[in-house]
Amino acid sequence: MLQTQLTISDMHCQKCVDRVTTALKTVDGVTGQTVSVGSAEVGYEPAKTSPDAISQAITKAGYATKVGLSTEKPKAHGCCGGN
Repeated sequence: MLQTQLTISDMHCQKCVDRVTTALKTVDGVTGQTVSVGSAEVGYEPAKTSPDAISQAITKAGYATKVGLSTEKPKAHGCCGGN
């Protein structure tokens, strides 16, 4: 799984956060998201989606986006569960 960070313009309130969250849930391959006013961190499966597709879903919801850094989520360690 990979993660990407997005900067999102024109978000002002919890209703905006809810709209972006709902839009992200429609993207096949998104495995999780943390959305706040102005940004989102999104986990995704690269075989099913991409940062550009994620950004397009947010744009369709009415917000401008800028894709930031994509990183691989650390895998869990056998000894401690990755904690």
